[in-house]
Amino acid sequence: MFKIKRCTFGKGKPVICISTTSSSEEAILKEVKSYIEDGAQMIEFRCDYFEGINDIKEIEALLEKMAAYVDKSILLFTIRTKNQGGCAELAPDYIDELTMLAAKNKAVDMVDIEYYETKDATSKIRALRNEGVKVIASHHDFNKTPDDKTIDKMLREINSGGADIVKLALMPRNMHDVLRLSDCAIRFKEEYKDQPIAIISMGKFGMILRICAEAISSCLTFAAGKSASAPGQIDYEELKQMVELINKNIN
Repeated sequence: MFKIKRCTFGKGKPVICISTTSSSEEAILKEVKSYIEDGAQMIEFRCDYFEGINDIKEIEALLEKMAAYVDKSILLFTIRTKNQGGCAELAPDYIDELTMLAAKNKAVDMVDIEYYETKDATSKIRALRNEGVKVIASHHDFNKTPDDKTIDKMLREINSGGADIVKLALMPRNMHDVLRLSDCAIRFKEEYKDQPIAIISMGKFGMILRICAEAISSCLTFAAGKSASAPGQIDYEELKQMVELINKNIN
């Protein structure tokens, strides 16, 4: 369990994160300002959507402008590659350079790295954490939910890298897949009680886990802002009401 600003990760009600999906600097800042005005706990800057992603100075300038808005809300910096369902097609060394830039920026509280897409992920996680940010080590599969043995293996492997949050986002083909993923998450938390996890089941079947994240001890759930950044995301205000209702009745 750990705290950033007004949010606790790893215990109780999951933190709701809203992702930016705009491409221009002006539109991204407009999104961020709007989400802050709506009371967003956490905002994910999806840098892979940003039209200036190939210019490190443009990214740095945009982060500096974001700092004026996110003094009370958490800012997560993410580059989602095409292999993981995002937009970015970048050299690994450049991704490393950008994530380190973000880690050193005063606006950024958390950085996402794609565990299986990152060479020597353990060293990268350690280097980022040494800059004072928290790290989410993630893996996404937009095609399927693997068998239980594979899910268990991935959770343990990602956990071994030393990140602050272990994240899995998988696409179910039916409700059985959703229930299997839930079971794997519960087993993992029984063994690693102090390790925060973010477990996401995507699409129409997986929507229930976005709402009931707390029931499987998932510390983070993602809502749709201007538009969804992944299949099955629910409108922020609607998700907020449902998460609070579940938290009230679970406790």
